[in-house]
Amino acid sequence: MLGEIMRKESRKVNEWLERPSLYDLSKNAGLSTPDSPTSPGGKWLIDVWNRIEWMLDEKDDYSWDELQDRIYEEADSAVPVYTHNLWEVWIDLQGYNHPETYENYMVAHMGEMLIKDLDKIPQASLYDAARSMFDIYVGMYHR
Repeated sequence: MLGEIMRKESRKVNEWLERPSLYDLSKNAGLSTPDSPTSPGGKWLIDVWNRIEWMLDEKDDYSWDELQDRIYEEADSAVPVYTHNLWEVWIDLQGYNHPETYENYMVAHMGEMLIKDLDKIPQASLYDAARSMFDIYVGMYHR
């Protein structure tokens, strides 16, 4: 009986919160909508949402400052580690259409702007997107 109560209590967010559409998730991430929920970008957005949902379940255990630290950690861990997957997700969500990502990784060389570290662009873009989603949804539902 106690275990059943604890299981219900640990997933209390599912009782009142439905997963937003892929359109809403991508809009709040500042990226384009993926082709489908099973595409690399769709799977990534759903994974980030699952992390947000978990954090909302646990939010009462943390102060707002601690929750902010957790948001940064979770956003960072949501970024794909493997290069191929990183680029698949970023391309599916059309991260290349968001030029602010490039600015921090450009360097002037003989009058031309060159990219210093190409893999940093999708990493930074997806980190910013995940953090934006966490900030919006956790901030919206934090008491």
